[in-house]
Amino acid sequence: MTVFYVYLDNILIAFGATEYTLSYAREYLQIVLIGNVFISLCYSFNNMMRASGVAVLLNTSLLKHGGDLVVGAYGILNSMLLIIIMTVVGLNQGTQPIVGYNYGGKNFLRVKDTFYYTVKIATIIMSTGFIIGMFFLRQFAGAFTNDQALLDIAENGIRLSLIAFPLVGFQVVAGNFFQSIGQAKKPLFRV
Repeated sequence: MTVFYVYLDNILIAFGATEYTLSYAREYLQIVLIGNVFISLCYSFNNMMRASGVAVLLNTSLLKHGGDLVVGAYGILNSMLLIIIMTVVGLNQGTQPIVGYNYGGKNFLRVKDTFYYTVKIATIIMSTGFIIGMFFLRQFAGAFTNDQALLDIAENGIRLSLIAFPLVGFQVVAGNFFQSIGQAKKPLFRV
């Protein structure tokens, strides 16, 4: 940031800025940059807070109404879902600089192509996770436990959770896309 200020100061001095106005320019720039970073982070923070809230409510409810086996089954389900979804999150992290760079360079065709390509790959990943989950469920859940009662409960829960899996890829990519183009406010409060 200090190197940036040296260049900024030289540019502002060339346009007649004094030391007094330079201090205000630096302060304003810091506020603007911090505000933009904060807004960009709010989308991810909001999603994590929602997920944490849901996990607390879900675990409490599962423990109250189903017992320890149901909570264990949810742990297996959550592990499987996260393994697959984290693959899409990694894909998003790889495309974020590409989208941001091309959006800033006004190369909107490449932004659009990257978005559609990422949605396609994310949908393939999530659909593959759906297929693997439906056909190889016992093998995956068996990596966590040998208890047949827990496996039966986990199997039912995972099958129900996987129904919407092919659509989740689009949701994850779309939210990240707005963050990449500097419009993180748009998906921030949308459910």
